[in-house]
Amino acid sequence: MIKVLIADNNIDLCLMLKEHLSQEPGIAVVGMAHRGDAALELTRRQKPDVLLLDIVMPHLDGLSVLERLHQVGPPKPPAVLVITVISHEDILKRCTAMGARYVLLKPFDLQVLVRRIKQFSTPDDPFVPYAAKENGNAAAEVQKEVALAHLMHQLGVPPHLKGYKYLKEAVLLVQRQEYLLTESLSKSLYPGIAAKFGSTASGVEGAIRHAVAATWRQGNRRFLQELLSPGGSGDGDRRPETADRFPCPTNAVLIRRLAAELRKQRESRF
Repeated sequence: MIKVLIADNNIDLCLMLKEHLSQEPGIAVVGMAHRGDAALELTRRQKPDVLLLDIVMPHLDGLSVLERLHQVGPPKPPAVLVITVISHEDILKRCTAMGARYVLLKPFDLQVLVRRIKQFSTPDDPFVPYAAKENGNAAAEVQKEVALAHLMHQLGVPPHLKGYKYLKEAVLLVQRQEYLLTESLSKSLYPGIAAKFGSTASGVEGAIRHAVAATWRQGNRRFLQELLSPGGSGDGDRRPETADRFPCPTNAVLIRRLAAELRKQRESRF
């Protein structure tokens, strides 16, 4: 029997994975954790064969969990399969360098997940040596993307929408090149994103607009309102008088505010 521990801050996803995996012969879900510190504690207690680990979690993120498993984990640490919406190459390389056996990008096929659980649940040592010192710029980019993914999760941006990855890429680009927001997005920002993902500028714009609208309708309205209000991040584009009248932000407004919030968080750490 393959013992699986699920560590993800999305409770609904954990429940769905537990329900699906529990129906698979030879697989038993021995626990669920929604915080990094809880994932470590459950790993020590339950001694799972496989740990499904998200990167974005409160208290300890997935990278910190990997690091601590490597340093003070159980004698036979689990095979770690990272499940994440973050596609930044530096982060994925860092995960595997720190001992992750495999990385699955959300959304993923559940049958692929089952196959990987069975494939990597062998008793081989799942950890490989990794260098403690990393390139400073690369590490900063990794932390920036992790922080952005956490912000987007707080907002409730649906990660299964195509516009999620476009919005994330747009914010990261604006972080590096602020001038992109001073020009027409259809001429400056969207074409670069489209080229990276094999889309069109209009396709990128529409997908981001759809993701923003979905967040406005179904996401964390209070957090979104705080982000867009004067005193929040950015320069105060609009302040709704009531939540019921809260207007849906434009692509440019949300991109600028997310970039400003990331910048504020980074500056507060120094």
